[in-house]
Amino acid sequence: MRSMPSRASSGGDGLLLNRVRSILTARGLSILDLSNLSRRVFGRASHYFISSNFYHDLRVGAAYPNIYQVFALSHLSNYLLVDWLRVFGLHLDDIPRLQAVLNRRRTVILDSTNYDKEAWVSWFHDNTTPPKLRRILPIARLVTPAHAYRVRTIERWNRASFLYARIGQEDAFAFPELVPGSLLRVNPQITDVTWRIGEGHLSRQPYLVEHQGRLMCCRLKLIDGERVALVSHCAAFANLHFLLDKEIRILGVADLEMHPITQLHAYGSRRLATDWTPESGSLTADGPLSKLIGSFRIRTGLPFSQASHISKQIADELSDSRYSITARSLLSYERLNMLPRYIHRIISLCIIYCIPFWEVLSSAGMSLDRLGQEPIPEDLLERDCPNNATDQQIEDHDLPKQSVFPQTVLEEMPLFLRHSLPRIAGLPRLSIRDIFWAGDSGPRFHPLLEGSYFLVVNRRLKAAVQSRLSAPWETPPCLILLRNGNYICSPCAVKDGAMVLHPHPDSGLPPFVFRNKKEAEIVGRVVAIVRRL
Repeated sequence: MRSMPSRASSGGDGLLLNRVRSILTARGLSILDLSNLSRRVFGRASHYFISSNFYHDLRVGAAYPNIYQVFALSHLSNYLLVDWLRVFGLHLDDIPRLQAVLNRRRTVILDSTNYDKEAWVSWFHDNTTPPKLRRILPIARLVTPAHAYRVRTIERWNRASFLYARIGQEDAFAFPELVPGSLLRVNPQITDVTWRIGEGHLSRQPYLVEHQGRLMCCRLKLIDGERVALVSHCAAFANLHFLLDKEIRILGVADLEMHPITQLHAYGSRRLATDWTPESGSLTADGPLSKLIGSFRIRTGLPFSQASHISKQIADELSDSRYSITARSLLSYERLNMLPRYIHRIISLCIIYCIPFWEVLSSAGMSLDRLGQEPIPEDLLERDCPNNATDQQIEDHDLPKQSVFPQTVLEEMPLFLRHSLPRIAGLPRLSIRDIFWAGDSGPRFHPLLEGSYFLVVNRRLKAAVQSRLSAPWETPPCLILLRNGNYICSPCAVKDGAMVLHPHPDSGLPPFVFRNKKEAEIVGRVVAIVRRL
C-alpha cells in the first residue's frame, strides 16, 4: 500500500471500504484469507502482497493500493481487473477517450481498446430502405432507438480490425486533404504497395507510414520496386525518397476519415524538412518497460516538459491531481525501468504517449492470463444502463443482420470513440439530431463532400461565416434546407435578404441564389465530415 496525497473526505473512504468488503465477502474471502492467499501465491516481500491491515488503511484513508495489489485482488477473486479499478474510481476507458481529444504535435496511433467490455451502449435499428439514402437526410429519420447492448456483444459483429490515427499539427504532408485533428481509420492488412500503385504513379489513398519512430500519413509514389516517395502538398518539403521496409515501414492504408472543420492549420517543422536522423531514444535502463515507454515517447515527439504539461491537462480533465506527473518523474520512469507509484500516473503515461494499458502491464512483467475473468456483479458495482437493458434482452434481440449503411462503414464499430466524439466534433452535447446522412448522389459543392457518409452539424450556429480574408468557397460549409424539403451542403453567404451558395471552383457548379428564410434557410454549420478516402 502507498500513502495517498489527500482525500476529499473520510466519508468517501467508508463507502469504498464497504464496497470492497462486500465484493470480497461475496467471494467468501475475509481480509485475513486474502492476506494469507497473497502471501502464499506471490510472497510476503513482493509488491503483490496485501496486508491484513488493508481494510483499516482504506477506512482511515492512509493508503491506496498499487497496480500490483489490484492485480492480486483480480487474480485471487477471479474478478476483472477493469472492474476492480472502477471500484477505486479509475476508469481505463478514459485512456482512449483522452488520447483522441488532446491536441498533438505529431500524428499518433490511438489505443482503440474497449476496456470495459461489460459497459452498456445504446443501439438502433434501421427503419428505411436503401433507395431513400440517395440524398441528404437526418439520421433520426433513418434509425430508431433499440435495446442497449454490452460492448462485448457489439464487438462480436465486427468483421475487421483497424488502426486509428489522429493527425498532428506538424503533419504538413497531407495538408490540406487531412488537417490537424483528423481521425483516420487505417487498414493494417494492406501494406504492400508494389501491386496497388503502378511504378511512377501516385496512390489514390493516403498511407500511414513510420520512419525512424515517427508516424506520417500521406500519399505515396512508387519510384521502383524498392523505393517510394512521400508526396506532400506543402512547398517546404521535397518529395522524400525512402527504401521500402528498410528506411520506411508501411502500417496500412487509410480508408475512412472524420474530418473536423476547424480553424487549425498544419505546419511543417523545419527540422522535419531538413533532418531525418533518428532522435535519441534510450536513456539508460535496459528493460522492457523502459524501452516501451521510450519508443512511444519518441513516436509522439514530446520532450519531458511538454509531456508533463499534458499530464496537468489530464489532471484537470479528470479533476484529480494524482494524474499530474513532473518532468523529473517522467524521466525516472524511463531511466529506472519502473512503474509509477500511483495507478493514476500509469493511466497518464498511457494517455500522454498513446500506449495501450495492457502493454504497460506486460512490459512490467505481469502475466495477463492470471487476471480474473468474471465481471463484478452489478448489484455490487453499478453500471449506467440505458433503456433499462438486461442480459435477457440481448438474448432475445439480435443486432441488425443487414444495415442500410454501406458495409464498409460498419466493418468495425469504433466504440472506443463513443465518449470522445462530442469533443472531436466540437459539440459538447452531440445528439442524433446533429448527424445527417450525406447521401451518395447529387452535386458536390465542396471537395470534402466527395465520398462523404455523415455530416455533423452544429444546429446552434445558423449564421453563414463572412470573411474578407478568404474566398467565399473557403468558408465552412452550411447545411441548408430548401423549401421543397431537400437539403444542400455548401459554403454560403447571406446579404440583403439573399442567400448565395458558393460552390468550390473544382465542383464546376455556378453560384446559386435563394431568398433567405423563404426559399432556403440555414439548418446549421457543418463542424465535421465522415468520408471515405
